[in-house]
Amino acid sequence: MELLCSLPPSVVPEQMDVTDWRHRNAARAVLLNDRDEVALMHVAKEGYYKLPGGGFEGDEQAEHALVREMLEETGCAIAVERALGRIDEYREGKELFHVSYCYLARVVGEPGQPQLTREERARGFEVVWLPSLQAALEVMAVAFWEGRGSRDTLERDMEFLQTAMASV
Repeated sequence: MELLCSLPPSVVPEQMDVTDWRHRNAARAVLLNDRDEVALMHVAKEGYYKLPGGGFEGDEQAEHALVREMLEETGCAIAVERALGRIDEYREGKELFHVSYCYLARVVGEPGQPQLTREERARGFEVVWLPSLQAALEVMAVAFWEGRGSRDTLERDMEFLQTAMASV
């Protein structure tokens, strides 16, 4: 999958030794319904929004993880339209190399009930549908500039939304 960028932007991947770092792969979606509304996860207790998705389980492949995560977080079965790209994140303070694979996907059928983890429920996760890709990008940008939520998460997800906007 095409690498969109590395975060933080100042990182030169070839100069990083991440062999002893934790490695995490995740699958995310810019998820659209039949009205072209965009699903975001509202993290109510922290006041920000993020794309739905999450980490691989075991040796799971990206698209399988994506289908599972969309069911868990949004309650939606999906059809993958296309890959948008990947973003490599180097989180030095946490010694974490985090790779996010992102897809453009559409809801199939009627949404069911999300199956959130205890931690997600405690943080106030809830799926919300925004009227457009632009609206989704704007709510994330406000949180980013106001310092709500994780800057890494917001920067990554805004990049994925901008890529989706350019390709739709």
